Amino acid sequence: MAKTEHRARIGKQGYWRLQLTLPKQMDLFLSRLGERSKESGGFKMRKTQVIRSLIALLMDLKVDVSGVTTEKELKERILEAMKRHHGSRKGKAARA
Repeated sequence: MAKTEHRARIGKQGYWRLQLTLPKQMDLFLSRLGERSKESGGFKMRKTQVIRSLIALLMDLKVDVSGVTTEKELKERILEAMKRHHGSRKGKAARA
């Protein structure tokens, strides 16, 4: 494999192992989030668990990414999808 070529590897449990580059501030946030879970009586969540949960949420939200060109725009689309999802859940609860 060439030095510049990057390939995902399959880890245990059939998961893909990927490299993820984050700013230090985001890395610290993920670490502290996991620690807060433990401090409040739960288990310390690993960063990968938080990231997988967020990806699962994005999959459920069905975010429209057509024409997105920046992280900021993607964040706005995610927020829009969350509002739509929340609104549709409110309607279902009222009908129940």
